[in-house]
Amino acid sequence: LKSNVFKRFEPDNLFQVAASDMVERFQLTMYLLIVSLHVLSVHGWHADRAEFLNVGYAVAMVTAAELLVDWIKHAFVIKFNSLTPAVYRRFQ
Repeated sequence: LKSNVFKRFEPDNLFQVAASDMVERFQLTMYLLIVSLHVLSVHGWHADRAEFLNVGYAVAMVTAAELLVDWIKHAFVIKFNSLTPAVYRRFQ
């Protein structure tokens, strides 16, 4: 986080940061899926509702934390580089 926030970024370089965040989110999704399936298989596929909710809660917390960190990182990057959020529209 710190290494990205305090660097100087041009709008074109910001695309690389956004793209690496997308790759990181995809990898995190795959890891969480694998771990969730492993946990559920260890407890048996006939686990009760509470076990499914436990796994779902853990996955939701990790995902929310990742999104929050990325949101804060991008907010600092555009603030310290005097960019506007409209720069992200160029990435569509």
